[in-house]
Amino acid sequence: MTQTEKEVLQGIVRVLQNLTMKIDAVEGALIRSNLLPNGLVEQILPTYAKAAADDLALIRSAVDSFRTQG
Repeated sequence: MTQTEKEVLQGIVRVLQNLTMKIDAVEGALIRSNLLPNGLVEQILPTYAKAAADDLALIRSAVDSFRTQG
């Protein structure tokens, strides 16, 4: 893997880490302020999980393209 490819992958990881922390922080704040009751979290979780899986599939495709180009 080239240095450029490594840097791109590291950038993807940083973005994912930042997004995860931000989502967790927002969710926690909404729950603590009672704007998002715990019961509602369980109701929306399947839709959220599907959207997250779709986003991760795009990232996997991008990572796989590195392997096929190299």
